[in-house]
Amino acid sequence: MRALSSPPSRSYPLAVVARLGLAGVLLAGALSGVPPARAASETLHILHTTPSGGATDVPASGFVAIAFDRSVVRLGDVGVAGSHPAATIAPTTKGQGRWINSSTWAYQVPGGLNLATRYTVTTRSDLVAADGSRLAGATSFGFETLRPGVLSVTPPSGTRYALRRDSGQITFNQPVVRASAERAFRLLANGVPVLVHFSWASAPIATQPNGSSAVVPSGQNVSGLGGTAPAPPAKDTLLTFRPVAPLPLGAGVQIALAAGIRGRQGPLGMAAPY
Repeated sequence: MRALSSPPSRSYPLAVVARLGLAGVLLAGALSGVPPARAASETLHILHTTPSGGATDVPASGFVAIAFDRSVVRLGDVGVAGSHPAATIAPTTKGQGRWINSSTWAYQVPGGLNLATRYTVTTRSDLVAADGSRLAGATSFGFETLRPGVLSVTPPSGTRYALRRDSGQITFNQPVVRASAERAFRLLANGVPVLVHFSWASAPIATQPNGSSAVVPSGQNVSGLGGTAPAPPAKDTLLTFRPVAPLPLGAGVQIALAAGIRGRQGPLGMAAPY
């Protein structure tokens, strides 16, 4: 009686792989009794994330993604909302995750992420890849969405011959807490603080050639040459200020904003003074 023995291990040159294809090589190995080669690593790894860990000023696109180094789900699970979630997001958001291919999981928030917020994404500790490999443990990464900041100031820096009672405006990059912005604001004439009235207007003003301020006419652009009027600013993004008393003649005027101005969507304040 002949003793049974395992067939010798075989390897396949790259030329054979290219000619037969991976499926053909695996089939050949199965028919010969040689098991397919095991994965190079027994541990599932993250290749990259979107946004990257530690990212700041992330726009509120509402898109978070994690790419792994191998297939995690079957093709039938690709594109199915809520199927085999790979991670959790804090603070909690009203979105859904789905696999956009067998190795990349994405999370989309229909209304976008909140601005001025620090988010933490944590992978599931029980996540298992298609080949049975697992993460070494739960992995977390964080990022910050866009903080409050100044988009523009009217009149712009360097304006000369402005009228002594001219109004000015500050446009923020997102809705802000009004009281927070007003507390941070200072108008200086020759270095001396000046009292001002605040209002939160819905119409931008334009600086005319002589320095006086005027509301942009309906149906005209800032240059006054006609065309489509700019879109009205979002609520709580346009701060208008006006000196209580006329400014001194010939005074050098400065606008200053302290750091920490709060947005209406999240707790993170403006990072640096303006």
